[in-house]
Parts: sequence; structure tokens; C-alpha cells
Amino acid sequence: MHINIDKKDGKEMEERELFEYALELFEVGEYDKSVENLIDLYELGYRREWIIEFLKQDFIEPNDLEFKKNFLTQAEGLINIDYEKTKLDFIPVSEDKFYIWNNQKKKFEGHIDINFESQIVNRKRDFQSLLITQTCDIRDMISFLLDREYNTVYILLDENKEIFASFFKLPKIRKYFFENAIIFENEKIMKLFFEEYPEFYMPRLIVAKDSQIYTAFFEKLHEKRLLEKQTKDNVFLTIGIPSYNRGKILLENIKHLQCLEYDAEIEFVVSNNGSQIEAEYYDQISKLNDSRLVYTSFQSNQGYASNVLNVMSHSSGKFVVMCSDEDFLILEMLPEFLQFLYENLQMAMSCTGGNGENFGKQKKQKFNAGFEGIESAVNCNYLTGTVFNNTYMLKYKILEKIQQNRENLFVEYYVHSAIAAIIAQYGEVWDNPICLWESCYKSDSQEEDSKTLLSYMKYESRVEPMESAIEFILKEIELDLEKQIQVVLERIVKTYYLLYLAYLYYWKESSKLKKWDKVCTELFIEAEQIVDKIVKGEDNKKIKKIVKDYFIMYLTKIIELDYKKNEQKNRAFVEVAKYLCQQGMKVQDISYDKIVEKIDGLRQA
Repeated sequence: MHINIDKKDGKEMEERELFEYALELFEVGEYDKSVENLIDLYELGYRREWIIEFLKQDFIEPNDLEFKKNFLTQAEGLINIDYEKTKLDFIPVSEDKFYIWNNQKKKFEGHIDINFESQIVNRKRDFQSLLITQTCDIRDMISFLLDREYNTVYILLDENKEIFASFFKLPKIRKYFFENAIIFENEKIMKLFFEEYPEFYMPRLIVAKDSQIYTAFFEKLHEKRLLEKQTKDNVFLTIGIPSYNRGKILLENIKHLQCLEYDAEIEFVVSNNGSQIEAEYYDQISKLNDSRLVYTSFQSNQGYASNVLNVMSHSSGKFVVMCSDEDFLILEMLPEFLQFLYENLQMAMSCTGGNGENFGKQKKQKFNAGFEGIESAVNCNYLTGTVFNNTYMLKYKILEKIQQNRENLFVEYYVHSAIAAIIAQYGEVWDNPICLWESCYKSDSQEEDSKTLLSYMKYESRVEPMESAIEFILKEIELDLEKQIQVVLERIVKTYYLLYLAYLYYWKESSKLKKWDKVCTELFIEAEQIVDKIVKGEDNKKIKKIVKDYFIMYLTKIIELDYKKNEQKNRAFVEVAKYLCQQGMKVQDISYDKIVEKIDGLRQA
């Protein structure tokens, strides 16, 4: 037990008793209690020289070789201080607990418990970098370092740097807290470092008694970095923007991005697809003095796919997020997005959300690498918010594979989806509902926009990419027969759905091009032909049955599409069509007009 000394009378006797008791505790192996009592006696001035000599001989010196080994291993490449110049000695009373003796001040300075395993096992990764200064006691730093594993930990030492270095005598200190640390022995070295090595991220969090002096320095350095050409060795995120004939909105977009506080962490890659309209704005963009901007241009329009691929080929970031020139990044959401990427460095790709009709509702969910991920990735149809792991892009030569399939319509029309399909083989795919984008483009001609949209939504514009998507996936991705069938069915159903949306929102316009029953029938025939190419025997019949069921399901949606008129006829048509299908009639023989005539004839009879 620990004896408290609080009586003045008989003080000497009590101190002697306490001393003897401390030695008894030592003899029975109660080292923690023994040392604690000896420290109390030292503080009271009792036999100080003897106590220090005893602690050195029985605790410090027997462990000196181990302390030195720890120090030399952990300090290497991190801090340049000789072992002999360290100022703290450590008195081990257990595997994890050490009392601290300040050899310079000749005083005890509490203790440290290094049992951190359970506390750091669930430590979160943090994209931000941290600067700690105006303290050299690692115990002051631990509270900040236990909760988060920061991108980089910068330590600025003061005249007490030997105090900081002393803690490296203890085991696992570097492993726990300083594996990703950069240590500066003085302020001059720190400032020179960040000026000479602009690829290193500046700290976003500063722990100091007076942080303002350092904040001011980094703000000025940020401005300087933007004006000077920088290396691209450590870019974390590329914001890639393919653009065509929308120079004015693109200029606004880039100026908007320039407000971001990041420098080395990000870049903006713009590809101008040979724009002839609003060319003066593209010229202004090309002359912007911002080290984060990478501007490229074609002499003439090379098509959507070439423009996207040009962005990708000029991207230096570990991740690339694609963005239409008409969609603006919500700046205050970028830190959360960067954090998400940093927590999922092995992720292959992701889709993010935004405000606007082009952004569908999605929930946060993860899909495994392989077929599960491919199914999800290939449906990321809208360019903005599509995120790719550029490390995988380079490692697996994905752009080269895409270039080899340029004759494929799916690649030409939906090149980002084609990239997604390939990259999803190698890592997780995430849907992330984080609202990262704001659609800001407003067309001068709503009628022209409708025409453009309808051209994408018509039957031929949907079926040809469906066929080419199936061809591309089956060619570039090794799948067993079961997975091949799933690919085919998923693409067929997706095409039915997209066509249904076209008719749902543009019934009159779409019906003039092709009636809904004709759309369903023709797609069914195309689907059967695709099934015949990859599936034989009994499996062929089973899959065709599924295809016919989808045909009937979407055929029945004519009731939803044209419910305001002829509803009774539509319902009757659907029931008759379903009956005839079940009786074995070929789908292509089912005609809306003929069945309606038959229904009318039956009613009259």
C-alpha cells in the first residue's frame, strides 16, 4: 500500500518507515508501488542521492542497452540527436509503465503508460495533416494522435528537442504515433522545407499555444504555391473536366474551383474538344495563372470519348473525379469527400451525388470487386461524380484497353461506363450519396435541349449501346456462363427501363417515332438473338422465358404511359397480349392495332 506523509511530528521516523516499506515492496516484486514511494521520499528530500543511485542501478542501467536499441532504431531518419544528449531517463516498473527522471533538472516528471494497442486499433485515418509545436513532451501530443491517424504529422521542436528525442527510448513509440511524421528541429528549417518541397501538403490543423503565427505563414505560402509551377508527384485528387462549346460556363467553373484552399492536394484538368463557339473564354482559361490548372485542347472535335480519355491521360491524382463543365463542385463538401477517398484508398471507383435532375437518389453502399462491382459500376451513366482510382488505371493499363475498343459504340457513347466496367474487377465499388455537385447550366433553348435529349432516348440510341456494352463486357472481362447471362439480362432490363423513361416523360414525341408495343417487341427480338449467341440447349429456353417475362412486364406499362385516354383498350390489350404469349404466340406477331381491332369486334359482337 502507499503511505501518505502528512504529519510533522515524528517525520523522520515516518520517512524511515516509508523507506523500509518501499524496499520491502521492491523485494517482493511490487515495483510500481516501490518506485512510487521512493519518489515521494525524494520529493520530501529524504536520502535523495541514495534513491537516485538505487533507481539507476536497479532500473535504468540494466535496461540501458534496450533503451539505446529502441532509440537508434526509432530515431533513424526522423530526428538527428545523439543518444547521449537525451535528457530523460525511464524507470520501468512493468512492461508498459515507466516513471520519468529528468536528468538535467534532477527531478521526477510523472510517468507514461505505453499500452496503446487497444486505443489505436480502431483509429480513423484522417486526410488532414497536423502540426504540433510549442511542446516537446510526447504526452502532450498523445491525446491528438490516439484518435486519428493523420495524413502527415509535422512536429516543430524548440530548445527542448532533447526531451522529445528521449521518448524514443521507449518501445513502439514511433510505430504508434510517428510512422508518418516529419520532424523539424527549428522554425527556419520548417519554413524552408515547405518552400523547397511544394509537393508536401501543408497542415490544416495546428496545435500550438499561439497558432496564429503559423497560420499566417501557411496562408502566404498557399498564395505563393498557386503562382509557381509545381510538381505533380503527390496530387491526391484530379478534378477532370471535358468541355465542348461551353467556354463561358467553364470559365465560371474554374474560377469557382480556384477558391479551394488546397494546393498540392488537387489539380484541375481541362480538355477543350476543339470548341469553335465561345472560343474567347477557352483562351482566357488557358492563360489563368494557377499551378493547379492543366489545360489541354484539340484542334477539332474528336468526339466525347476522346475528350474524356484526354482528361484521364493528363491526370496525376491518385483519384480522378470527372465533372461536366456545367456542374459546379460544392466547395464546402470537398473535405468530406477527400476524407472518404482517404479512408478507402483501395477502392476502384465510386459515384457521388448532387443537386439536379441528372443525379439520381442513391444510398451509401459498397460492392465487392468482380461481378458485383461491375454490375453497379457500369450503371454509373452520368459523367459528373464518377470517381476512378488512377493507380489502378495505370497498373492495369485500362486506357490502353479502352483505346483497343474504340470501334465499340458503348465505348464511344459511354466511355466512362466502359472504364468503370473494367476497373471494377480490381477493387471495391462505392455508391456515395454525399451531395458534392450543383448543376448550374441553363440552356438558352429549352426546345433544343429537348431535341438533344430525345435523340439520346430514342430506340436506336438505346439498343445499339446495349448490344455493344454486352459485346465489350464479354470481350474484356472473364466471366463464367452464369455471370455472362446475368450481364445480358441486366443490360436488357436496363434498356427497357431507359426506354420506358423516354416514353414516360416524352410520350407524344416518342410515340411519333415508334409505338410502345413496337419498342417492346423489337427489343425482345434483339434480346433473343443475343441470348442465342451465348447460351445453348435447355439454358437457352430458360433464359428466353425470362426475357419474355420482362417483355410482358414492360409491355403492361403502356397503361401507365397512356393512362389518360384509351385506358380500357390498353388494359384489354395487355391482357390479350399476355394470354397469347402464354399460349405460345410469337412476340413479333403481337400487334397493338390488330389486337385492339379484335377487342372492338368482340365488344360489338
